[in-house]
Amino acid sequence: MKSFKELVKADLKTFTNTDEFADKHEFMGEIIDVTETSNETSEAKISKKVDLYLDGVFTSFKRINFEAGQVETPTEGDLVTYDYVTHKVLSSSESAGLVTIELILTDD
Repeated sequence: MKSFKELVKADLKTFTNTDEFADKHEFMGEIIDVTETSNETSEAKISKKVDLYLDGVFTSFKRINFEAGQVETPTEGDLVTYDYVTHKVLSSSESAGLVTIELILTDD
């Protein structure tokens, strides 16, 4: 019997398939298949290390997922382009062949 990770990896093509859930997006100069799981607005945090918020200051972020190997995976703090707009990487992880990145708009 296959492990859970093996089953997830086998289903990865479904989630990153443009006929199913993914769409084509520009990321770091390449057009890749991306699943955008959120485009949320939340209260801005002063620091990731403590739960201090800036009352009334809101920021927009996106969480994107794509199959590993399409582009180099950025690290936290990197500036990247997503749909030709500069964003800062809040977090970046890879598990079972799927890259998950949280992005925030930046003025840079």
